[in-house]
Amino acid sequence: MKKIDKLVSGSFVGPYLLSFFVAEFVLIMMFLWKYIDEILGKGFTMFDILELLFYYGVTIIPMAVPITILISSVMVYGDMSEKHELASLKSAGVSLFRIMRPAMYIALGTAIFSIFASNYLKPRANYMFLKRFTALRKQKPAMTIEEGIFNKDFKGFAIRVASKGDDDQTINDVIIYDHSDNDKTKINLIKSQSGKMYTSEDDGYFVMNLKDGYQYRELPSSYGKGSANKSKYPFMRTKFDTWSKVFDMSEFEFDANSANVNPNKEDMLTTPQLLSAIDSVKIKSQDVQLKILSNFDGVLDIYAVNEYQQLQERLKAEKSADKFDKDNDTRLNIDSFKRSQDRVLEMKNRFNKEKRNKTQGKNSKIVSRAKINYLADMGTVDSVISLLDMVVPSKKKEIVKQAASLATSRKDHVNGYVAQINQLRKKQKKYQLRLHQSYSWALICVIFLFIGAPLGSIIRKGGYGYPLLVAILFYMVFMIITIMGQKLNRNETLSPEIAAWMPCVVLAPIAAWLTIKAMRDSKFIGSNAIINWFEKLFARSEA
Repeated sequence: MKKIDKLVSGSFVGPYLLSFFVAEFVLIMMFLWKYIDEILGKGFTMFDILELLFYYGVTIIPMAVPITILISSVMVYGDMSEKHELASLKSAGVSLFRIMRPAMYIALGTAIFSIFASNYLKPRANYMFLKRFTALRKQKPAMTIEEGIFNKDFKGFAIRVASKGDDDQTINDVIIYDHSDNDKTKINLIKSQSGKMYTSEDDGYFVMNLKDGYQYRELPSSYGKGSANKSKYPFMRTKFDTWSKVFDMSEFEFDANSANVNPNKEDMLTTPQLLSAIDSVKIKSQDVQLKILSNFDGVLDIYAVNEYQQLQERLKAEKSADKFDKDNDTRLNIDSFKRSQDRVLEMKNRFNKEKRNKTQGKNSKIVSRAKINYLADMGTVDSVISLLDMVVPSKKKEIVKQAASLATSRKDHVNGYVAQINQLRKKQKKYQLRLHQSYSWALICVIFLFIGAPLGSIIRKGGYGYPLLVAILFYMVFMIITIMGQKLNRNETLSPEIAAWMPCVVLAPIAAWLTIKAMRDSKFIGSNAIINWFEKLFARSEA
């Protein structure tokens, strides 16, 4: 290894690891700040919380490594420029591109690791995280009985204790409302002067032993039917010396396996699984489209069956009246309809033949084209002025009612299929976005190197001041573009490919421009003024 490579690589390791853990810590803290109220106060051990945070930390690795490269590159090359090491190397004839070569290898290795994490670490960790996090959010808070406050932790019961003894077991003036019956309107109340409460040795049950009290219970409507006392005594009061109630504590136990998590979500699939899922969604969408087209067959059935039967009746009536020679229009109409029906049957046979070919594995586009042509040809049927003109007046109502019912039914079917297609299309876009983001987030690591290293050499400031500020600004731009692309893809404004690669497209020209500026040792217009302004700002804050 050459001395330049050893120098740059050695300088890169410390800031790289430190930046990675800082990025992970900040992203995990953002998660905790958002969901801290749903985590605390539920009786979880420190191990449960650490396990949850560990899985979340693995899922955010693809988000943490880009800012790791950005911060470390600005720090390393800013420090080298501040110590005039870059100037010395350049004066010896070493180009900035050659000085950046070790960092390029590190950035490429980070990009490969990002792809590996997105395809293998993140799906499994995300599944385990969501499984535990969903169970955690559904978990009830730890059971606590406070003085003077109704406790509703137990399902169907409300417990109030006026005061507790010093041992936290002796209780006084206890009220328990029992709402466990199906009929919630009936009152079932227990009042006691004193008692004790405690949990079993295995913490599986909560026991309340009450003394000197009454149970007030509203009787069912069927109780004492026919009795005159029913209207005088609507409640039943029972006095007791001791009364015990045992509550099951299993609902307060944390069970990470109790949550049902869909393993086919886009964040839990690898690249081969995503490609397979996209193909499956496309096939399902094509099948639903064919189902939509098949809903128009009923229109042809009405035309070819009902109307033909009515014409046969008219034909028989006209034959018996011997009107064929006198009424040429009727003969023309009948011949016209027969030709139309022949065309209908011909097109129907052609569609059925193409449909059979599709089921045997032939191109589905031919089927759809045949179906569309089949429907389009119906608009040129040589019928009379309208279908109703060919119907016997006495049966017009029946046929119109049948057609309206069929149209309503087919409309509902088509609307359902259209909604299904929209859901499939949204799911496909999610899969495609997740697939492309796995690789675009890896490429952004390399792009951030060509932003951070030139900026460090131009700014000539090391440490955690300016490098961290610059890194946060560019990382904010990256995240804003990423979130904007996701929202536009969700609204079907942008394709998944453009939404995923848009951060790279926007930041790559900036990286190229900064690299060229740094290689030519050119300065930003007003860069010194900006640096002086920041120095004054930090000086005021310290004062």
